Amino acid sequence: MRFVGQTEVAAFLAGSPAYDSTVKAWVAEMKSGQWDSATALAADFQHVDVSALPWVAFYLLPSALRIRTLIDFRIGVVMLLAIDLSAARHRIQTQPWNRAS
Repeated sequence: MRFVGQTEVAAFLAGSPAYDSTVKAWVAEMKSGQWDSATALAADFQHVDVSALPWVAFYLLPSALRIRTLIDFRIGVVMLLAIDLSAARHRIQTQPWNRAS
């Protein structure tokens, strides 16, 4: 898929270098992935919320990161909106799709 958001990745990592390998691995997966639907994407990611398409949230556990995106499966584009500390880190109630198994 085409990935839009390198500037946001660089800005986040400048302030949070401890997450470098986690975020870069996620970006590499987004760039190499070829999902044609939310169902296909959800099959590859254990902690992903696809309930409000085209908005998709990834919860990277145990690093406690939430990555918010817009995904257009028809044209194969992932647009990064934000990377921030997830619900677990902010003590917000977890949902069925972001609980550790």
